[in-house]
Amino acid sequence: MKRLPLLLTLFLAVVLLLFYILDFKPLVLLELKTVDVRFRIRGSVKPPSQIVLVTVDEKSLDEEGRWPWSRKKIARLISLLSESKVIAVDLGFFEPTKDDRLLALSIKRAPVVLGYFFHMKRLPISPRDQLDTKVLAKAQYSIVQLDTDPERTPLIKAFYPELGVKPLTESAHKLGYFNIFRDLDGVVRTYPIAIFWRGTVFAPLAVQTFAVAKDDESFIMVNEAGVEDVGVADLSFPVTYDGRLFINYYGPPKSFPYVSASDVLKGRVKSSFFKGKIVILGATAMGLFDNHVAPFSRVYPGPEIHATVVGNFLERRFLKPLPWSVFITTALVAIFCLMNYVLVWSLSAAVAALFDVSVLFLYALFTVLLFKRGFLANFTYPTLSVVLAYLVNFVLKHTEEVKRKKSIKQAFSHYLHPELVEEIEKEPEKLKLGGEKRLVTVLFSDIRSFTTISEGMDPEVLVELLNDFFSAMTEIVIHNQGYVDKFIGDCVMAVFNAPVIVEGHPLLAVRAAISMVKKAQQLSEKWEEKSGHPLVIGVGINTGYALVGNIGSKERLNYTVLGDTVNLASRLEGQCKTYSVRIVASEFTIGSLPENADVQFRKLDFIRVKGKHEPVVIYEVFTERVDPKIVELYEEGLLLYKDRRWKEAMDVFEKILEKRPQDGPSLVMFKRCSDYLKNPPPEDWDGVYVSTTK
Repeated sequence: MKRLPLLLTLFLAVVLLLFYILDFKPLVLLELKTVDVRFRIRGSVKPPSQIVLVTVDEKSLDEEGRWPWSRKKIARLISLLSESKVIAVDLGFFEPTKDDRLLALSIKRAPVVLGYFFHMKRLPISPRDQLDTKVLAKAQYSIVQLDTDPERTPLIKAFYPELGVKPLTESAHKLGYFNIFRDLDGVVRTYPIAIFWRGTVFAPLAVQTFAVAKDDESFIMVNEAGVEDVGVADLSFPVTYDGRLFINYYGPPKSFPYVSASDVLKGRVKSSFFKGKIVILGATAMGLFDNHVAPFSRVYPGPEIHATVVGNFLERRFLKPLPWSVFITTALVAIFCLMNYVLVWSLSAAVAALFDVSVLFLYALFTVLLFKRGFLANFTYPTLSVVLAYLVNFVLKHTEEVKRKKSIKQAFSHYLHPELVEEIEKEPEKLKLGGEKRLVTVLFSDIRSFTTISEGMDPEVLVELLNDFFSAMTEIVIHNQGYVDKFIGDCVMAVFNAPVIVEGHPLLAVRAAISMVKKAQQLSEKWEEKSGHPLVIGVGINTGYALVGNIGSKERLNYTVLGDTVNLASRLEGQCKTYSVRIVASEFTIGSLPENADVQFRKLDFIRVKGKHEPVVIYEVFTERVDPKIVELYEEGLLLYKDRRWKEAMDVFEKILEKRPQDGPSLVMFKRCSDYLKNPPPEDWDGVYVSTTK
């Protein structure tokens, strides 16, 4: 796996979690939009039957006249509703009239919770400093426990209450504010359960209505964090620290029963219909400006919002954050980010994307099922973590692949000696078809048991190992003034003395071979760790004339060497397996070495390689210093072998094996002499071993 993508993925997770903790407004708004979608997916549910809305609608205005109606008519309407368990009046009476006493009498005779509102912003008005404490007590929670100064808490704070005409507020059973607050996008999703003003906490219309209906007391407890607990009797409301309740809407407008106020006034709906019911009295006519935007509709009457909250209280049908929601969201963001890091870098982009789509679908289904059970699970941040982590890793992987392709294209120039590049830059015509005959030294190296090593290996790991190996071998060849002609599977073919003339190229090739074997030994530990097999190579070297130059077509040229010299070098590399040695060189290469060359070697055998009629003397080039006595003994044994003196030759090879038990050539020759002792070769045998393998 890649370190930079992992770090960037973790950084993305941290950034998302910081946004989550700090309530980054655009993403909060996006999450609220997903809540709206969940409402619409869930669909409508049946509200409690004991709640009824009596509305001043268009029909009422047509039949009873334009708004505002006289207080006398409102008094008559409340009297007709007086058999109700409670009447929540979502209307404001802020200017005194001559009929206030009559309305006050009707309010006093009925279980009325009278609505009012708070001015939330400072206005250029002169609020009355002294308000009737008895009236204010009707607007407050019955039990208020303040463990800290509410000014220091996130509670909603108001400028001044507009309670209404005093005779009416004095007559009401309770007072409840009907302020409704919108989210950033103008949608009403929460209900303000508490507002702080001048040292105490006030209750909204829905809470006061529910308290009267239950004939019990409301309570609120506030600590330094905000609202610790709030409710009525034994029921606690699941609110946020600033005192907001998520409204669990039942459906679009008119989910509750609506009764036109004119039908009540005209006697078309009997007063007995309202007996024992909770009545919300309010205005729904379009021109009366008490409509809001809600998840189910862009025109949602304010009175039905209060009715919905009362219904939530009655049925205990709340929307509340999932327990341990912060921990769960944090864990999902981290898991989804890391999941995409693993997916994108392990699988194809299409498969990773398909997996992500499946995960998002399942998570969306999970959040909807939780929503139906009244739990709010954060959808935005886990979803964003999936999408953004995929995009980040996809872009990084795509960028790396583009760079890799570019580097692979550029890597071809690395196979050539720098002087070749310079020569071509100076003389571009060298790229034309054709070539020349030149004395060169050709080197072939091959990885032993590569087929066995590659079987069952992860292709990416295998490619990584090969790339490391080829890079190291290429560096050695170039360092010794050669160039890499090509890679053939796991084989490296290198040429010395072409395309640029190099003095002493046989010695340079032999030195390169020794360095390649030693480098392979250094890389072997990593190969054993990754593949379970050591890295062992064999190297064949031959010197002779070959055709060198650009071979191919005008569209595709390849600077290479051709001829018997190349073929013999390839065959000699194969003889490394026959004699269990690392480097086999022809007599032509060894014969071209200077007398003072710092290379130790021994004559191996006289062989006729497959595909060739003429025999060749082959030599082993040692990669480490060997006792010269062993070299002398081996050559003595080789002469005895050639002279058909099998038993004497076996004795010599046995002496070598006593000093060097794992000496491959001695083991081979000992066995061959033993076989010939039993089954001698023909009398015309010329001492040449015929190789049947490549």
